[in-house]
Amino acid sequence: MKRMLACLALLAPVLSAPALAERLYVPVVGTPAGARTATTSVWVTSVSDASATRATSPLSARFLGASGAPVAKSFAVAPGIHPLAGLVPARGEGLVAVDAPAATLSAWLSPTDGEPAEVPVIGAHDSYAPGAQPQLALDGEGALRLAVANVDDAAAVCTASLAGNDGASRGTLTLAVPAHGLAHRDLDAATRAGVVAASVTCNRQFFPLAVSAGTGVQVSIAKASGANGACDRWVTLTRQADGSYGADVSGVFHQATTAHPKGILCIKAPAELAIGRAVYDWDVVAGPWWKQKPSGIHNLAYFFGERYRSGVIGNVNATGTKGGLRVMQNYSMPQGYNSSGGVQYKIERGALYHATYTFDASNASATLQLFRNGAEVKRLGIGTSPQGRTLVVTPYGAGSQAGLALVAEFGNYISRTQPEVPTIGWAYGNFRLRLYPK
Repeated sequence: MKRMLACLALLAPVLSAPALAERLYVPVVGTPAGARTATTSVWVTSVSDASATRATSPLSARFLGASGAPVAKSFAVAPGIHPLAGLVPARGEGLVAVDAPAATLSAWLSPTDGEPAEVPVIGAHDSYAPGAQPQLALDGEGALRLAVANVDDAAAVCTASLAGNDGASRGTLTLAVPAHGLAHRDLDAATRAGVVAASVTCNRQFFPLAVSAGTGVQVSIAKASGANGACDRWVTLTRQADGSYGADVSGVFHQATTAHPKGILCIKAPAELAIGRAVYDWDVVAGPWWKQKPSGIHNLAYFFGERYRSGVIGNVNATGTKGGLRVMQNYSMPQGYNSSGGVQYKIERGALYHATYTFDASNASATLQLFRNGAEVKRLGIGTSPQGRTLVVTPYGAGSQAGLALVAEFGNYISRTQPEVPTIGWAYGNFRLRLYPK
């Protein structure tokens, strides 16, 4: 593990700058009963100039255990890679909460002998919204622990549906997960036999994972995220006269209410597509700022492919009364890294805006244009780093979601703990997507 961490430290300075600090959670899950014991350690990386006046940076972390008050510690982070020592009690299970840039944090589940397994660091774009059904591939051997982290501020009820190689059901499990907590269920040998996948859903913001402990320790997480909830509309990309692939939804397709705060368009592709330029167009009528947090992040659109992490094509937001427009993307970038930018522009309540977001993979750039009454009122550009200067659109959905390749979401769910806030009273319409092959 030390060798691996040293390699990460060497790479960090040459990668694109990571995002600013965000609330991150590390699940401290342990290993299945009867299996080899393994402990979770959290490491922080700093590449600050040691010759600077402030050679160390303060960092605060809390262990949120199953019971009792949170254990909080402060760390002075010097340049290099360091463990957050003494934070997790022996055999402790729960979540570690840290406010830090995602790229600086890593976590490992280390057995007394053998190789460590990487533990996920759950950031703002990693957890799943209520009703989502991510699937875990349970490829490991031996004893198995299925776990769910609840990153919401209220208790959750989660259901895990187990499946075998033939796709047939192997039963269901129900887990009660405390707020900002973790719950797990160990599968006995009889239940574990023939189980190769688990589909997990919760009624709160959540993140599922599994730990297997056979000849080695292995941590499994959901690979394909799919939409954050039920799809409101399904559309299929079709070949256009100009050679592009297109999908359109005319008229108002989402009006945000407290009962239905987020609109979701699910987009199917006929095959894998190598795209040089993607152009998203849509209209938005701005409603009021969220009264509980008027300076919060109000979503105009969120476009992604198979994964949030390294799969965000564009996330367009307005920062409420702060009067800012922001764009973020992390397509094919390393975990914890993204490119983003912002400009000052305050959206006016009740006004109709047209937005055009162009992800130009061939030229490694992305541009947001905002129009009102046919005139451009603001433009914002950022750099991107798509692998091979190509946006690869891959159908990854299965079963009832066969062909799903892209998701477009509008608005946020209601949560008191996230910086993202809902856009109640806003309306979204006239979506148009064009993908131009390389």
